[in-house]
Amino acid sequence: MGLATDILRSWRHPRQVMSLHLAQGIREDRVFMYLMLACFLIYVSQWPGLARDAKLDPATPLEMRLGGALFAWIFMVPLVLYLVAALSRIVARLFGGHGNWYSARLALFWSLLAATPLWLLNG
Repeated sequence: MGLATDILRSWRHPRQVMSLHLAQGIREDRVFMYLMLACFLIYVSQWPGLARDAKLDPATPLEMRLGGALFAWIFMVPLVLYLVAALSRIVARLFGGHGNWYSARLALFWSLLAATPLWLLNG
């Protein structure tokens, strides 16, 4: 299925979509693409708010705000999300979870990508 179709399907049937993604095998490139696409779309969704803030407070120009948000969402947030995925896998293991490191990353990154339409709508 296509990416947009899977995002729409994951709103109604998240377990089925996640099972399909897990059945495709371990593909780190695909998981990393989900993460980077989600971070980029969230960065784009913040443009209207950053423009509004720059208009209301001209002390910090729009370009500086956009650059800071770009650095945060494209370079820093992916690193933090890898850490969050690892911690979620450890906590799930403590409570009897049977997933592996890959499935923890896939679940977190896919969930973030599936939520990006809400981020864009909020922007």
